[in-house]
Amino acid sequence: MYKHTLLVASLIAFSFSSSAQTETGIGKSPWKVGSFGVNLGGVRDSYQKMDLSSMYDLTKNPALLDRDLTGYEEDIQRVSGGATVGFNLTLISDRGNSGWQHEIRLGGSFSSREPMIHYRQPGVDPASSTNTLIYCHVVNEVNVSGAYLFRKSPKAAPWFSVYGGLGVNVGSSFNSKVMVIENSFEWDNPSTSTNSASAYQAKESIFSRVYAPVGVQFQLFNHFNLGLETNIGVGMQNVIGGNSYFMPITTGVQLLVSYSF
Repeated sequence: MYKHTLLVASLIAFSFSSSAQTETGIGKSPWKVGSFGVNLGGVRDSYQKMDLSSMYDLTKNPALLDRDLTGYEEDIQRVSGGATVGFNLTLISDRGNSGWQHEIRLGGSFSSREPMIHYRQPGVDPASSTNTLIYCHVVNEVNVSGAYLFRKSPKAAPWFSVYGGLGVNVGSSFNSKVMVIENSFEWDNPSTSTNSASAYQAKESIFSRVYAPVGVQFQLFNHFNLGLETNIGVGMQNVIGGNSYFMPITTGVQLLVSYSF
């Protein structure tokens, strides 16, 4: 995955460099700052593997996760979703009479999310009592990203544009935890119900993703824009001191507000 990420990043950099040389000559770049913006949305990573052994691998002291799971039914959720907030800076370049505007977008973001495994142990009478136990990996991630975009506006509506392209991001987790949440509930006697949560220090990870963004943008005022973007790609989580976990599908949706210069 690292090789693929580096390859895409190299292609973006090469395209930027070669275009600057072929269209305006060496030493004079056709690129200029186009806009600065902020974005708010959601991210979703789907893991190929995320089970109890993964939770042990993610924890600095795996023995702390030991619980008696006799009689429990397992429900694995390999999807890790959460909110994201970030910023971006866009460089723009017009290419002749093609009608397409080329853009290089650089940015950074923060997100928080958690894959989890849920265990359920019905009591002697499932209708009267239930025990549950949840393992979840709480991930806080900061990342940097770069994307090469192609944008076009219809002649009849210059205030509206559509765009697409290819991008990469590389991130690092921080202050990550593995939590074990234990619940016991008695339907006939709720006062005896218990709830406890234990948090353990997790290993940090390096994330890398390759994705294809597609979006629309509306010009609201002279310099302010509102956009909506979705993306889909693949990714990898490399645990420092642990294993690597492939994410065959990563998706995201975000609302972008930007100021054009």
